[in-house]
Amino acid sequence: MPHFTYTTPDLEQLGQGDVVCRTTALEEILREVHPHYFEKKDYRYFLVLTQSCDLVRRAGGRCTSPYISIAAVRPLGLAIEREVSRLQYDELEEDLGICDSNRKAKLYQFLERVLNNNEDRYFFLYREPLRGLEDDHCAFLQLSIPLKSDLHYQTLLNAKILQLDESFQHKLGYLVGNSYSRVGTDDWTPNHATVDAFKKATRKPIDDLESVTWLEGPVHREVLKRLKILPAGEQTIEKLEEVIREIGKTKDAKRAAILDKISTMLVDLAVEPETAQKLRARLESDAVFRTSIR
Repeated sequence: MPHFTYTTPDLEQLGQGDVVCRTTALEEILREVHPHYFEKKDYRYFLVLTQSCDLVRRAGGRCTSPYISIAAVRPLGLAIEREVSRLQYDELEEDLGICDSNRKAKLYQFLERVLNNNEDRYFFLYREPLRGLEDDHCAFLQLSIPLKSDLHYQTLLNAKILQLDESFQHKLGYLVGNSYSRVGTDDWTPNHATVDAFKKATRKPIDDLESVTWLEGPVHREVLKRLKILPAGEQTIEKLEEVIREIGKTKDAKRAAILDKISTMLVDLAVEPETAQKLRARLESDAVFRTSIR
């Protein structure tokens, strides 16, 4: 079954929210009227933004709207990476691909909004490999272009691979038109996924990011402090890795010294050695304890 955001596509007419793929014919149109979009090879799909009522073909085969607006559809990972850059408040963070792990929660919240189509800049499109959409994508709603309907309607229709369910067509219209009332659509939970499954769906793409290194707050601050006193030419990825290793060794040494002291105190208090060892092991693996050592 298709994802709950889609319905069986009507291949006789276009509608708002139709997903079209980059066919050879569409490429030729882009080459002629929007060369920038032609050159962007990762623009493999487009989303129709024009209202469905304006796309109904009348007598003579023409529709009401003289133009059909389409938005670029790009991989979900790119939207996530762009949001990461908004959370990198320092130029050095962006240059070296690091970010404070405390900001990760904001990124999770962003992705939750995207997946539920409550983020104004994007419209999420769940993967449908059987219909030609190989991976999770989203439409970048601000990256839209007009095509002449009398010249290009049929080319877009021939390239149609997916059609949004009516309620999600309305949601897209709300996002595009910036309406004042929220259009109600199904969220993933509770009808289409458990809370745990949805949480996993919003965590995995972020946790798998290779373009950013998440650093615990104290480490992040110390890394920036040490790198900023260096000449610009020495603020390199190699130096970043060296500094992280140095800080890690320092923190490990501090933790070991504290644990040794705790173990000694427990022995002095006549605590059984086995119990003392278990407590030490629990402290070593405790996230709060590990991050509290500066």
